[in-house]
Amino acid sequence: MRTHYDGRSLKRRLTLLVLVSTTWAALPVRADEKLPTGEAIMDKYLKRSGGEKAYARIKDRVSSGTVISDRSEMHITIYETEPNKRFVETEAGGGVVRRGTDGNVVWRVGSSRITVLEGAARNRELVKAFFHMPLKWRELCVKAECKEITEINGRKCYKVDLTTKYDFPQTYYIAVDSNLLVAVERKLRRGSVEKTVRRVMEDYKEVDGILYPHKITQSLDGQGQIKFLLDSIKHNTDLHPDLFALPHEVIDALEENG
Repeated sequence: MRTHYDGRSLKRRLTLLVLVSTTWAALPVRADEKLPTGEAIMDKYLKRSGGEKAYARIKDRVSSGTVISDRSEMHITIYETEPNKRFVETEAGGGVVRRGTDGNVVWRVGSSRITVLEGAARNRELVKAFFHMPLKWRELCVKAECKEITEINGRKCYKVDLTTKYDFPQTYYIAVDSNLLVAVERKLRRGSVEKTVRRVMEDYKEVDGILYPHKITQSLDGQGQIKFLLDSIKHNTDLHPDLFALPHEVIDALEENG
C-alpha cells in the first residue's frame, strides 16, 4: 500500500517545527547560569592588572597626589607595607593631618585632636590597609559573589559582593570587557541613616608591571565629588618600620583610656 503525502500538510508541519525551534531558542536563560563566579572574576582582575609575579615583587608602596573637593585642595602621601600597615599624611592650609595603623590599632591625629578608631570605622581602615589586594584577596575575603551585570558610567560591569573577615562588606565593579576595577562601593551608616560611598577608578597607567588608576572620584549617594589625582607611585623603597609605629600621642591616649 502506498502512503500518500499531502504537500500542503507537510509544509504546515515543517513551518510549525521551525516556529517551535525558534521559540525555544529565544527562551531567556537565567542570568545566574551565564555569570562567572565571583572568584573567577577576581582572579581575572588579578591577571589583567599585573599578574601574580608582578604583585609578589612588591613589598611596600609610596603614593602621592592631590585631593580636590569643592572646599579645598590637599596634598596627600600614602605609605603602605605588607602585610597590613599604613600611614597617611595630608597637608592643607598650613596644617597636617596624620592617620594610620600598625595592623591593629587605627588612629588619627590632627588639629590638636587624637582619635583611636573603633567598630566599623576601624574595620574600614584595616580593609584599606590590606596590602596584597588583589594578589591575596582570599586572605582578606571570606566570600566573593557575583549575581548580576550592571552599568557604571556606561560600562558593563560584573557586580562582585565581597565579605571581608573584618565584617566590612564592599562591592567591586569589574569591567566585563577589560577585567579592570571600575568602581568600589561601601555602605556608610550614621545613626539610622545609611548612605552609599562610591569610588570610581579611571586613567589606568602601568607602574612596575601593575596597572593603577591615577584618577579616583568619590561620591556619597551620587552627590558631591572628591577627586584624587595620583602623581607618583614608588615600590620597594625600604620604608623604615618606625614609620608605622604608633605615635606617642596615640600611645598616651591608649594608656589614659586603660
